[in-house]
Amino acid sequence: MRSVRISESAVTLDNLVKDDQIRLFELPPGMRINALQICGSELSAEKTLTFAIQSPSLLDIELLSLPLTERVSGVYPVAPLTIREQGGSLVLNVASGAVSGRLSVLVRYSVIGYYVNGPCGAFLF
Repeated sequence: MRSVRISESAVTLDNLVKDDQIRLFELPPGMRINALQICGSELSAEKTLTFAIQSPSLLDIELLSLPLTERVSGVYPVAPLTIREQGGSLVLNVASGAVSGRLSVLVRYSVIGYYVNGPCGAFLF
């Protein structure tokens, strides 16, 4: 059993419109994401945010679609997803409407390590 770790990002959303994007975290290889903990206030109700992983070699992987109310607070489990390459990011996308407010996003993850492919390949932690 691996210990769960947490990283936090706090952002102010200032009248963002559909398809605007905010990069929340750079994700190192070997990180396995298992939940997002989100707390927000003064948000634009009846709008939607999505949280996705962007990877240099893959299409975006959507983790969560979050309908907004004036306040949100919760832990949102996601299917465990392991970051396998350098350059991945967790991004917030505005899926609908103009969005304003404050948001704190915590990523719950464990470190599982990753395999470096090469003549002397090694499993790193």
